[in-house]
Amino acid sequence: MDFTYKNALEHREDMALLYQEYNELLLRTDPDFEACLAMQNFEREIEDLPVKYAPPQSMLLIVYEGDVPAACAGIKYFAPGICELKRMYVRPAFRNRGLGRQLCELMFQEAQQRGYEKMYLDTMPGLANAVRMYRGFGFYEIAKYYPNPVENVIYLCYDL
Repeated sequence: MDFTYKNALEHREDMALLYQEYNELLLRTDPDFEACLAMQNFEREIEDLPVKYAPPQSMLLIVYEGDVPAACAGIKYFAPGICELKRMYVRPAFRNRGLGRQLCELMFQEAQQRGYEKMYLDTMPGLANAVRMYRGFGFYEIAKYYPNPVENVIYLCYDL
């Protein structure tokens, strides 16, 4: 496995491709998720990357194998001492190779370096492999931490 990590802010076309695939995955998992994406103004997120994922509190990475984008993940400031794991996505051709775990561990390190004590995330029950991985790391369920029109979202927290 020869992966390289690059700042998504400098590779927005590739990030747009990954976002589109991620978006489609979420909608296949639960068509009701469209309301959540609309609420988050997902369409503008690529344009807003420099604002939403600005260092030093936030960051967004693309993982490449050679020149091919394989995965992405980021951390975003949520509240003092708390970040949110965002846009964690591994393309199907790159799954079952440990990349998701490796990327999650990197996000933990990045969050700790930025002084965060907790990491939040939200996910869907239909993303069973992701939920299993998060729980395996020690994420635990918490109350809804932002307004969301989708009812079956799972809200998790990890103590860094």
